Amino acid sequence: MQNKTFNYILLLAIIAITGSCKKVLKPQIAKNIYLCGQKKVNQVSQACYWKNGTLVMLGNGNTPSQAVAIFEKPNGDVVVAGTTGLEPKTAVYWVNGSITQVTDGQADADVYNMAVQGDSVILCGSVIENAERSAAVWFASKTVIGFTHTYSGANGVFTDIKILNNKIHAVGYETYNNHTVPLYVADAVGGARQLLLDSFQNAMAKSIDIVDGKVYIAGEIENTNNGYYAMYWVNGVRNNLTSSFNNLTTQVETIVFADANVYIAGTKYNGTIFQPILFTNNSQAQYTSPNANDNLARGLSIVGSKQYVASTEYSGEVGRAVLWTNGAPTYMPDKDVVVFNLFVSTQDQ
Repeated sequence: MQNKTFNYILLLAIIAITGSCKKVLKPQIAKNIYLCGQKKVNQVSQACYWKNGTLVMLGNGNTPSQAVAIFEKPNGDVVVAGTTGLEPKTAVYWVNGSITQVTDGQADADVYNMAVQGDSVILCGSVIENAERSAAVWFASKTVIGFTHTYSGANGVFTDIKILNNKIHAVGYETYNNHTVPLYVADAVGGARQLLLDSFQNAMAKSIDIVDGKVYIAGEIENTNNGYYAMYWVNGVRNNLTSSFNNLTTQVETIVFADANVYIAGTKYNGTIFQPILFTNNSQAQYTSPNANDNLARGLSIVGSKQYVASTEYSGEVGRAVLWTNGAPTYMPDKDVVVFNLFVSTQDQ
């Protein structure tokens, strides 16, 4: 009887230990690091991306194209969103280099970002309708019910989108009262839009992240000297980041909420050159090129203790792609390029 009791207690202990072990989250590290953008070839800009520093061309060599967003699916497929053509541009995406046309090429379309869920690819940006540029979301879907619509509404642009509970959350800006006004739409399929500020100053929403039911939106507002300073909203509540820099310009590109911190990447003009800047809550880190050149930041990813920011560094008019890891730059070898975005896939450490 005592042995049975002992064995029972031992079994419970093993179950408890096993259960607690399953709850331990393994730390994540970077698996593959992607930058996407365009490279000029024979004076024609061509969509491209870098995987772990290796250049992959997507353009056909004749038609102008650009890649503005990139994503690696769990099965290893690489999805890239962008445009081809010039006046009018066509919204497209590539999967492992194979191109799919999303718009008909008749109306000029701009693509700003992308979301991927399963086999569904959702692009956002703008399209010319009735001689006006309207915010738009295009759905190329195989699996998500309802994602077959094209949203076109506000006279403006959608700059970023996220999927949550089979709904598309979109941010951007619309033109109202002769100003640009930051815009948030909680459901791009028929959802009402919310203006985040009044229409008395030019402002834009640039990026969105949604974590644990909270909506984080990064943007910028024009200051009194025709520059911009950075801000973000949490569930609609505004937080200024650079209100003291009214004589300078700070533009933001990407917001990420990770490890209980709000991270926002952007570019600040310090009076001499443009520098990448990373806000962490209310602190800020400025990245300075060893070449003392202008750098325009695009894209941000947080993986464990690593902070990845992508930028384009210019020597004159010639650009190079730069990956900043915790503030340290790594240069891609290719020249005459522009970087538009960054994605880092992860694996357990």
